[in-house]
Amino acid sequence: MSYFESSSNNDQKYKEMAQMARESFEKNILNKRFHQYKRTTPMNNKTETAVNTINKTRFVVSVTNNTPILSYKEIDDIEDTLKMKIPEMTFVNNKISIKYNYTYEYMIDSTTMLDSVKREIDETIKVSNSKHWEKHKEKHNKANISKAQDDDGLNFDWTYTPFDYVGKITYTNDAFQNKHIETISEDKSRIPFKKLAQQIDIKKFDTVLHFEDELNDNGISLSYSRIRVVDTKVKDDSNKEKKIKYTYILTRFFLRVDSVMARVIDLRTYFNLKKPNKIIVQQDVFEKWFEEDKEELNEIDKLKSFESVLENEHVILRNLEKVSEKTKYLTININI
Repeated sequence: MSYFESSSNNDQKYKEMAQMARESFEKNILNKRFHQYKRTTPMNNKTETAVNTINKTRFVVSVTNNTPILSYKEIDDIEDTLKMKIPEMTFVNNKISIKYNYTYEYMIDSTTMLDSVKREIDETIKVSNSKHWEKHKEKHNKANISKAQDDDGLNFDWTYTPFDYVGKITYTNDAFQNKHIETISEDKSRIPFKKLAQQIDIKKFDTVLHFEDELNDNGISLSYSRIRVVDTKVKDDSNKEKKIKYTYILTRFFLRVDSVMARVIDLRTYFNLKKPNKIIVQQDVFEKWFEEDKEELNEIDKLKSFESVLENEHVILRNLEKVSEKTKYLTININI
């Protein structure tokens, strides 16, 4: 019997050993790393911020944060649903939810984000020791287990890049279930960055970590969101008061493959709370390969954790090149 062939008894023993290893990993390694992200706020912290619109309806912005890591049973269930391996630190219950007047909900969370990851291996990015892995893969293919690898959810983009992710919108009222949410690419509206740069009172601000993975010690892949809710009054040039109501979310995906490349995808979501039937979504993609200019990326190559990425956000984009930019408009078809 070859190395890759096994009896049913050996299969059962392997499953038991794998389960024990995962439990040990969860208790020792993941729990230690999770303590890095614990703040003074309580666990399973959920906050809600209500903003009234001009027609006496309202938005409710919910941020759920600091949720615990998943148990191995929960990990198995999610991986079965997504048909892929999830990042080692996936905070499924960390999420941002924006509900409008009991009609629709816009949500950003790790599950919907990972669902947008391509179910094919990105052959353009290879780790520095890729030759070793290619030999390993060739050995497995000779043993006729490549199909089993696909069935095990190993055929996916191992960098967890969420290309084309725009969040998820669902109707929360049965009366609107037969309507559609349109995504259009042409519109004159743009995210008002000049307004976002104003020094005004912020009603709510928070940062949410969605997932992080060390890519088998070959780098780091992570995603997080920053949300800002503004509901205030300011005086214009004629000294008249005007209301400013908006919600702005920056969801950043950061990828660094050791000695190979770096990538950032910024998803910017803007709600004009005076016009709740349209959401502006802008996606910018930045990249640079280490072989192009290794000295410029030395600073990025040192970023090895969520905290270090947050502390050096200005350094990241300064050294990368924008490779694409696109704006989409999510139109909600309800009379509001």
